[in-house]
Amino acid sequence: MKRADHSYKNIGTILMYFGIRHEDFWHINYPVRKQDYDGRWYFWDIRKKATWYQGKFDNNGIMLFIGEDGKEYYSVINLAQFALGSYEEYLSTHNQKWKDHFLRHADWLLENQTTFNDCDGVWINRYPVKLFKIHEDWVSALGQAFSISALTRAYLETHDNKYLDAARKGMIPYTKPRQSGGVLVEHSGMKCLDEYTTGKPSCVLNGYISAIWSLYDIAQIDQTYESLFDEHVSNLADNLEKWDAGYWSWYDLWDEHEFIASYFYHHLHVKQLQVLHALTGRKCFMKYAEKWASYEKNVFYSTKALLKKLSVRLR
Repeated sequence: MKRADHSYKNIGTILMYFGIRHEDFWHINYPVRKQDYDGRWYFWDIRKKATWYQGKFDNNGIMLFIGEDGKEYYSVINLAQFALGSYEEYLSTHNQKWKDHFLRHADWLLENQTTFNDCDGVWINRYPVKLFKIHEDWVSALGQAFSISALTRAYLETHDNKYLDAARKGMIPYTKPRQSGGVLVEHSGMKCLDEYTTGKPSCVLNGYISAIWSLYDIAQIDQTYESLFDEHVSNLADNLEKWDAGYWSWYDLWDEHEFIASYFYHHLHVKQLQVLHALTGRKCFMKYAEKWASYEKNVFYSTKALLKKLSVRLR
């Protein structure tokens, strides 16, 4: 199974810019859910994050992640995605194997929730990320998001309060600044929940939106989180233009690089905004979804985005 940091070297990731579909474990074309939200199905079909996994498991059946250094790690982001995918596969097939996978990984999240610096309720990633100059333990809004969304579903499936308690605890880093061990940052006058807790805020768009989705998940169970959800929805709506490059979307807003989204992530942004519009009814989300979708159809824009991406990767 190709490592995550090697996945972009596949020729298929370039062919996407020219309208040729490509899918692998790291580039899944998630179909957006059309049925009404019920708290169990995820916001899009994420089953392939479980059914397509061909990597290793540890002795307890927990999926392992191969880092950029070639070593094996537990990636909170990936194992929580695996949990969500397993649950959806269980809902689709009623195969007990997938429910077991789901609850096994949900239990791992319970056992590995901890304190980081002065912040409680975190899940720590321990692998390096060269692109964002991360070389030691770090907390991720995306890891928190997938974990919270997995735990709310474990609660709805089992009615065991231990999963809901852990999901609530996982909200704490959303309210604590990065310096205290949380994932809340400020960039150019706006707040953001940061996927990569770098020295300066990086504000990865797909990670922020996924965190907002997890706020929606828990707010449907515990209404005390509705105000926090509304706050971040408004914050994103007011600042979405910051991720608009005029011909494509930015992957992030980190001051240390100009990182245009790959075709995969640009298309992901479009679908995430469509989901946000469906959840909130806010017209600005559909406005940008349609605008960015139009960028994909413009050959000049897509070629410009590809050349920009290649120039950054070559450097």
